[in-house]
Amino acid sequence: MAEDPEGRIWIGSDEGLNVFDGHLVSTFNQPDNVFDGNHNILQIYSDKKGTIWVATPLGVFFKKHHDNRFGRLKYTQALEADGVFFGETLAGNLLVANRNSCYEVSTDGQAKRLSGFDGLFRDNKILLSFQHFKGHQWLMAFRNKMYLVNIKRQQPIKAINLSSVWCAAPIDDSSLLAGSFAHDTLWRANAYTGKVEIINNWKSSKGKTISGYAGSIIPVGKNIFAIGTRYSGIFLLDVDKRYAIPIKHNPADPTSIKWDGCRRLMFSRSGTLFALTIGLSFTQLSAPAFPSQSFLANEKDERYNGAFTTILHDKKGQFWVGTNRYLALWNRETNISKFYSFIDAKLGPQKYKTIRSVVTDSQDRVWVGTYGGGIGKLLSNGTFYQIKRNPIDIDHSLPSNDINAITKTTDQNFFICANNGFALFNPITAAVTRYLNHPTLSKIADKTTFYILEDNAKNWWVAQAGGLFFYNKIKNEVYTVALPNNQSQSGAQVIATDSSGNIYAGTPDGLYVISALDCKVKKVFRKSDGLTSNNIVGLLCDKQGKMWILGNIGISRYDPVTQLIESFDARDGILLGNHTLCNFFMAKDGEVFFTGTDGLNFFYPHNLSYSKRPLSVWLSAIELSDTTITIPQENNYWLSHNKNNISLSFLAVDLQYGPSIKYRYQLEGYDKGYVYAGTERTARYANLPAGKYVFKAEASLNGFDWFALKENLSLSVAKAFWKTWWFVSGILILLGILVLIITSTRIKKIKKEEALKRDFENQLAQLRMSLLRTQMNPHFLFNSLNSINSFILKNDRQNASGYLTKFSRLMRLILDNSRSEWVTLESELKAIELYIQLEALRFNHSFSHHIHISGSMDTEDIIIPPMLIQPYIENAIWHGLMYRKEPGGSLIVNVSEEDDWIKVVVTDNGVGRSASEALKSKSALQQKSYGMKITSERMRVVNVAYQIHAHAEIADVVEADGLVVGTTVTLTLKKINQKEKL
Repeated sequence: MAEDPEGRIWIGSDEGLNVFDGHLVSTFNQPDNVFDGNHNILQIYSDKKGTIWVATPLGVFFKKHHDNRFGRLKYTQALEADGVFFGETLAGNLLVANRNSCYEVSTDGQAKRLSGFDGLFRDNKILLSFQHFKGHQWLMAFRNKMYLVNIKRQQPIKAINLSSVWCAAPIDDSSLLAGSFAHDTLWRANAYTGKVEIINNWKSSKGKTISGYAGSIIPVGKNIFAIGTRYSGIFLLDVDKRYAIPIKHNPADPTSIKWDGCRRLMFSRSGTLFALTIGLSFTQLSAPAFPSQSFLANEKDERYNGAFTTILHDKKGQFWVGTNRYLALWNRETNISKFYSFIDAKLGPQKYKTIRSVVTDSQDRVWVGTYGGGIGKLLSNGTFYQIKRNPIDIDHSLPSNDINAITKTTDQNFFICANNGFALFNPITAAVTRYLNHPTLSKIADKTTFYILEDNAKNWWVAQAGGLFFYNKIKNEVYTVALPNNQSQSGAQVIATDSSGNIYAGTPDGLYVISALDCKVKKVFRKSDGLTSNNIVGLLCDKQGKMWILGNIGISRYDPVTQLIESFDARDGILLGNHTLCNFFMAKDGEVFFTGTDGLNFFYPHNLSYSKRPLSVWLSAIELSDTTITIPQENNYWLSHNKNNISLSFLAVDLQYGPSIKYRYQLEGYDKGYVYAGTERTARYANLPAGKYVFKAEASLNGFDWFALKENLSLSVAKAFWKTWWFVSGILILLGILVLIITSTRIKKIKKEEALKRDFENQLAQLRMSLLRTQMNPHFLFNSLNSINSFILKNDRQNASGYLTKFSRLMRLILDNSRSEWVTLESELKAIELYIQLEALRFNHSFSHHIHISGSMDTEDIIIPPMLIQPYIENAIWHGLMYRKEPGGSLIVNVSEEDDWIKVVVTDNGVGRSASEALKSKSALQQKSYGMKITSERMRVVNVAYQIHAHAEIADVVEADGLVVGTTVTLTLKKINQKEKL
């Protein structure tokens, strides 16, 4: 075993290295080839610089303080178990001795054989121990003799007639202790005169002979030594008093050493003694400020290791301890107890009741309050006379069988504080008084009560779940005591008074100091003021007038004169388990007791001196993206922009209470405040932005006193090159050039678009003229005029006049519509109606027609581009109905609106598209029709110009037998109202 500069303990085994930091034992991870594949650790040593030296059967290896890897000492040779020793010269050089030689290793790693001792090794064969004595003087022990030697001069000084010395330790400048693992003898010897004294017959606390077979002797105090023996455990030897205290394995005590066979000992700088037995045992040798008792055992060695709930010291000097299972009569001298069970046999497995309170009456009889079993008086036969709640007579019965506390009045009666209220109990007559019908107390008499205190004026202070109340007996009035800033609103739990008459109320939200004169709160104390906890479960005023405050964890002392708060924690010996309600007790001599889930503590307040002992907090590792730095040497690190993930490990070593240490940390510049980490000892940050940061970490045992890193760590994260000023400036210049290029290109594009727009408008004008010419094709005009002439020749003046009127109206509509970009749907449909009527006359009414408009449409408000529908009507007549041989031709136009769309469906029962093409090819006229072509081109243009999204779908009308009986054209375009174009 060895202790490094941070206080961690390095432990060697036959399977490798382990490190104990007070919280965890972790295996030091090393690749299989670090120790040449042999991880059997023979010896470990930590020098003044923090370098860890390790001896294995294959040689000596070392790890520097700020490194995470082991190197090998070049001189290395094969070593035997128990055959290598480490030491250090005054100059800081390493000494390595094995069974046959001794070396000095300089700080640069060069090993030099101390050849001046070759004669000693040659004459005495095997080195058994190697121990520093003083200055340059060392003790070398061989099988037959021990030598005092000068390492610097490489010369022996004195031969001491001691054989087979396996361990030794200097007592003073001239004398030493020595022992052997091979025989049962311990010596005290003078290194210069050679005088030897056997000390096995010195006295011990058990009256037995001090055992030899010593494997290790180390100093643990002024002239006090710990001796680890082969068969008899450990002896603490006081050389001045010539007295020893044995420490042995006790199978019934889990806190004793694991085994009596002890090979090596080590004493840490913090005062912890480590013993290498079967496994590893360790203990603090200094007496704690708060001694403790963690178990109870009876004469049959039946042990109780559960929660302790209360304690009492009666007039006879006996100690009564309440637990979750027994009432125990505890003999502190013999540490043997008698157990008394409060049993309710009707309740099966739950028949053993928890003892919550113990009191004595005026006749010194012992009474207990239980949880679930009411109260009881201990009888001489070891059973209890039990009193429980009587639901039939609630006015003279216990409020509940769940008792929270029993407190005494000045006239030796009992206040019974229970879950459903409180009662006054006379232990002599066993009379119970409830206050359910009391004129003033009735309003609180049935409320859950934790504690009642009768003050010097015989007034009552009642701590309940619903609040704190004061009962003035003279005025017969009950007052509610206001507790300001009581965040939990959970009332009070315990009450006490000091020598000045002030009232102290403990709540789950802190401690309140109250004036007994006006019931006003004078002070409030919480954890932020120095208490160990906000949850106050016990209060007691000692003989010096100081108030002891028991939190859920830890304990504090408040001085009303100086108004100072002193807090004590696990390092003072306070058991780590939680404390329960109302568990303080002070004996007549001033000794104070308090209980908890791990046992009980006891102390004399006047013997306690407060000292704030700091925790030493240090960084144990920095893990970057690709590097792990163990025990960082620098306090300033620079990170590149793409390696900005970091983990920082920190640690405060306390070998006894390490698991109770809590941590918090902050990366200044990133975290807004401290991050509470609990027992977690690593802070992780991912993707840190560029900037400068300072990492801080703190540790605490009580949650109030926080101790910081000895030196904070500065971190700098570099900016990505694209975020630097020169890169940004270059980008801005490039962007400026690019903007100029884009602007120039855009101007050219706009000019080009304007030219295209002009061309488009010209094309649209030409298209309108083409459409006009199409509508007014000569054939249509010729036929129309011939028809009019025919009517005139027949002297059918009425038909001729009607035809001519329709023809002129149509021409007028066509001329008007062709000059407008938009026309109303009504105007367009009128032109279509006139056109169809004229065509019907020309074809001798060979077909009928019908234009159907959806009833909900407002055709006067809807506008469309002109002459967009007419070409499809013309196509239906000329290429569908014209070729029909049978009578009964039909042309139907349906106009409807669907959501935001206009749908025009033109249906004819002509010959269909395929037949029409075939007949047209045989026609003598073979007249070309440009109407549909021009319409398609125009539809493309108006879609671009007016965004009406017009499109046409043409399909044959097919009967069930597959015969084509007509054509359907569906024209769909966006619905546009006149107000949208205003």
